[in-house]
Amino acid sequence: MRLAVLSDIHGNLTAIKRCFEFIDNSNIDGLVFCGDYISDIPQSKEILDYIRVKSNEYKTWIVRGNREEYIINYHLSPEKNWTLESNNGAILFAYNSLNEEDINYLKRLPKYEIIDIPNTDKIYLTHRYRDIKYNDDFDYKFVIFGHEHNQLYFSTKGIRFFNPGSAGLPTDGFPGSSLLILEYKDNSWIPTFHHLEYDISIPINIIKNSNINHPNIRWGDTIIKMLQTGFDCTGEYIREVKRLAAKQGLSTILEEVPYDIWAEARKKLNLD
Repeated sequence: MRLAVLSDIHGNLTAIKRCFEFIDNSNIDGLVFCGDYISDIPQSKEILDYIRVKSNEYKTWIVRGNREEYIINYHLSPEKNWTLESNNGAILFAYNSLNEEDINYLKRLPKYEIIDIPNTDKIYLTHRYRDIKYNDDFDYKFVIFGHEHNQLYFSTKGIRFFNPGSAGLPTDGFPGSSLLILEYKDNSWIPTFHHLEYDISIPINIIKNSNINHPNIRWGDTIIKMLQTGFDCTGEYIREVKRLAAKQGLSTILEEVPYDIWAEARKKLNLD
């Protein structure tokens, strides 16, 4: 039994197609998706369509991520206060690209799933490590999670944890696409991690030709930097913005931070 595990695609259709060039030629028995399929690179609608096609080709286990939660909560909220001029711009762009069928699809995605395949150990699947509830009912030896954008394999509390890394925006210094193959042999799930190269100029040009790169925040430029370097430029950007705002005694709520703070943070981090 061999499973292909993907997470944190973040709208990168070019990257996910590269992953499936590999998966479709790897004798895979099933697919596992760990969340955060949408936003950042502006092809969220295309990603959801692609995932649904592939889910019909393979036995599939899939959960929602925090980006899907953001979209669902925004859709249900009576207040529609996101703007393209803020740090929410990339998520708003994703939201505006989806139709009601897409939103309903996201609503149906569970927060966690149990991969229960005959003659194998069960696997607990979720998006974020911190959301796992270790109560008396939790008796799983294997856990798959996403969100971290780094390929991880570790054991704690007698449980083995796997993170495939990010298919769309890795932050481990590798400017490509990450995925995991899990194979059940010798009575255990054995991981093999993969990094795949692809033409990053395609998503970069898509970002440049979209309107997620508002001059006040320049979020698109930061995502481009991530694609080029494989480092967590967006996380570093946000942390620096909050640090500078706090230093000046200002609110660290991102939507309330003045644009000149964002500009100063970009300058300090050489993101311009």
